[in-house]
Amino acid sequence: MADGSIPQRRQRYWTAVKRAARCGRASGSRSWLSVEDLHWIDAETQAFLDSLVESLPTARVLLLVSYRPEYRHGWGSKTYYRQLRIDPLAGGERGRSPDEHARE
Repeated sequence: MADGSIPQRRQRYWTAVKRAARCGRASGSRSWLSVEDLHWIDAETQAFLDSLVESLPTARVLLLVSYRPEYRHGWGSKTYYRQLRIDPLAGGERGRSPDEHARE
């Protein structure tokens, strides 16, 4: 594989994410990071997110994550952590666009 193995690609990806977060912090600009489906992440990714969460009070980063109820993390006690529960859409609502939902 020309791009390297999956672990190598993952490491390059997280290194780039960390660099972007540091650049944003150094420049004073705001940024955001969205990570979906945390219930599927591996230990390496969990360790990165835990480290990122610890750095959030000094960073201008909004971290948005999504996960199933069975996923567990240690962030709930952080003063800068907020959980927003979003219930699943009912059957008839699933085919509608986000714009249609927002108009309600």
